[in-house]
Amino acid sequence: MARKGAILKELREKFAKTSIIVFTDYRGPKSGLTVKEITELRRALRAVDADYKIAKNTLISKVLKERGVEGFDSYLEEPTAL
Repeated sequence: MARKGAILKELREKFAKTSIIVFTDYRGPKSGLTVKEITELRRALRAVDADYKIAKNTLISKVLKERGVEGFDSYLEEPTAL
C-alpha cells in the first residue's frame, strides 16, 4: 500500500509540472518495441529532461480524474508507460 501511495504522489507531482504526457503500450502487440528500443527511448528522453515511467493503469486513471481529465480510459487497457 505504501508503494501505491508513493507512485500516486510521483504521478501527481509529474502531472502538475508537465505540459504534455504521451501514453505508450510498452509491451503489448501494438507497440512492437524491443527492450533495446525502450532503453534507447529512455536515454533520448533523459537527454531532453523528460521521463519514461511505467505505472498501473488504475493509478494513472485516478490521477487523471483528480486533475479533471476525462476520456482516456480507452488508452489505458494495455500495459502503459508515460
